[in-house]
Amino acid sequence: MTALSAHNLTKNFGERTLFSGLTFDVMDHDKVGLVGDNGCGKTTLLRMLTGELPLDGGEVVRAKGTVIGYMEQHVCSDAAHTLWDEVESVYAYCNLHGLWKA
Repeated sequence: MTALSAHNLTKNFGERTLFSGLTFDVMDHDKVGLVGDNGCGKTTLLRMLTGELPLDGGEVVRAKGTVIGYMEQHVCSDAAHTLWDEVESVYAYCNLHGLWKA
């Protein structure tokens, strides 16, 4: 079953088109990683998928119960925390706010 679909996504910054015509599907139980050069639009895409940034074109469709989360860049504010601690804190936040069931 499809958990997330993106169809013909477009994002512009001024006269610069970051991407256009971006289309993909993520199926239940897929494992997805975003890899690319700095400035290519990885974080922008994630923010569009979560609704934090508006789409300049296209459509994002999430299946009922689908939760999209990502770990912000440079979020570690406590030098005593490991990266694993930071990732686990995202799950704790989502569980606390009922965003998914553990």
